[in-house]
Amino acid sequence: MKKLNFVTLFLGLSFLVSAQLPKVDLPIIPIPEVSIYLAPNGKDSNDGSEAKPMKTFFAAMQKINFGTPAIDNGNFYGEVVLKAGNYYPLLNTGFFQTLNQWRKPVNGGFVYRNVSIRGKGEVTIHGDSMSTNTQLIYLRGNGIKISNLNLKNLPLHGVFLDGNASKFHHDVLVDQVNVDGAIGFGIVFFGYERILTESCKVSNTCLSNKNELNNTCQWASGLKTEHCDHVTFRNNKVNHNWGEGVNTSYSRYVHVHDNIIWDNYSVNLYLHSASNGVFSHNLIYNSDSTIWRYCYGSGGISGSLSISNELTCTNACFFNTYNCNSKKHCCSNIDYDNIFPQISEYYLIDSVFIFNNILLGSDIQAWDAFSSFLNFGNLSNIFIEHNTVIGCTGNDQIQKSPISFISGTGFLSFENNRVRNNIFSADLSLPKTKLTRHFFNNGICNGNWKEQLKYDGNLWLKGPIDSGLNFDSDFENSAIPVLVEVTELSKIEPNTANNPALVQAVVKPDYILDDFYHIDRSAATNLGAVEIVSSTATSVPNSQSFKIYPNPSVGQISIQSTASIHRVQVFDLLGRGIVNKAIDDQGFLELDLKDLATGCYFVQINEESRQMLIISNH
Repeated sequence: MKKLNFVTLFLGLSFLVSAQLPKVDLPIIPIPEVSIYLAPNGKDSNDGSEAKPMKTFFAAMQKINFGTPAIDNGNFYGEVVLKAGNYYPLLNTGFFQTLNQWRKPVNGGFVYRNVSIRGKGEVTIHGDSMSTNTQLIYLRGNGIKISNLNLKNLPLHGVFLDGNASKFHHDVLVDQVNVDGAIGFGIVFFGYERILTESCKVSNTCLSNKNELNNTCQWASGLKTEHCDHVTFRNNKVNHNWGEGVNTSYSRYVHVHDNIIWDNYSVNLYLHSASNGVFSHNLIYNSDSTIWRYCYGSGGISGSLSISNELTCTNACFFNTYNCNSKKHCCSNIDYDNIFPQISEYYLIDSVFIFNNILLGSDIQAWDAFSSFLNFGNLSNIFIEHNTVIGCTGNDQIQKSPISFISGTGFLSFENNRVRNNIFSADLSLPKTKLTRHFFNNGICNGNWKEQLKYDGNLWLKGPIDSGLNFDSDFENSAIPVLVEVTELSKIEPNTANNPALVQAVVKPDYILDDFYHIDRSAATNLGAVEIVSSTATSVPNSQSFKIYPNPSVGQISIQSTASIHRVQVFDLLGRGIVNKAIDDQGFLELDLKDLATGCYFVQINEESRQMLIISNH
């Protein structure tokens, strides 16, 4: 352990080269072949055109054909378009598609009706008048898009895409869907491959567990996949749900990035038996102790970013043969093509990459809870790198630390796990607060777990001491913050004005190309999630005729120009237009950008060249 008493230090380390990041495929959504319109004042006797909209989803769905056996495997793609307004479905008249409304038998096979739903204008669907435990949006099938909807006060789930864990449905996009208030899940996918959920907001869901009413330690999640492959969650905001915030249970090939996840019950980001996953550029924090706790009366320890295997299949299978080095396990799931439940294998924690995340009042923990006969676990190839974790604290009953590895079973394969180039800090004056926690039962499958867990190049408030683990390549500095408010992220940005504990590492993983703000990582890369750059400057000097400040911004920017401003455009890093405003101003403008996700954008004034803007909304 090296103690730092100066501003910067260049670090050269030799270590194993990490594996390449897994490739996660995005969905392909076909263009709808027919569009049927609804309106709050529509009539089901209308033809469903935009001029003569219908009223209910059931009536609109009947206007969409089933497919033809010889064309596109029997698939037909249609959409229901909701015109602007407030919708109040009555009793059980939500947006519900039964199995027979999705497929029908033809000549010994099936043809399919795949239905997308989108709002045109400001659309809000209220569940206040629906029956108890009634689904609002429940769809099956392939090539589905659900977009531009506000869902409020739901008697069960917000959006449920119900596929097949044994024979996946495929290709679904959920975009700009806001769920506020649900008894169950906010947005959930079961048995799908190629999923994209982006620019959604999920809050105040899982209300069946509110104030720990459900003491069985089983509850819903705000945003969840279960038994899915190729999952992407990006640019979402998930908060104040009485269950896990984001949950990727039994899912493989997962990319969760550029989300803001905060104050969800017990776990903000839950990697439950997830494998081949990338979890990066997320802001994760806890600030509300009312909701940030863990499973009443269970004695468990909450984890903000939790990497875990947990035997929670209500219908687990015990018939397949596994051994101590197995990376798989299985559930038995209902398959509507078969009379008996079908075995669905899934992969345990393996090849998980966690980097460029900021966690405040939060922690990272990896654990395995498999127990009893033949329930073998696996925690292997976990790479926790270039994260900033500050402020996780314990209390009189529970011991907490920014980073922990725990196993409650002796049937665990634990191999090639790396923690490097992170910043870890916590207030050690508080009761039961430590910087590391490690606990393993005897009987690890591949021998000594300490030989399979490597700490390299991390920066600590105080050097940890844990018998058998080597922290000689790490650093300590008592000047790094022990607590940071979300509104004070500048305190953790590495610059000499606000952080005297800068450390730079010459060597970094090849796959980490940028930092939390998507700023390029130079060869001499900074430890933690944020790179050493001039990110606190008022503007990037691409143009001398105007400037933008503050930069970084939290929700609002000011633009000062030497000429009149007649158009402001904001683009994301892929060049997509996010904001396009035609205005007439004499050289000064304040622009509200609270709806933009945290990240980097380009701002263009009039026809000037673009300037980089860093948004840090929450």
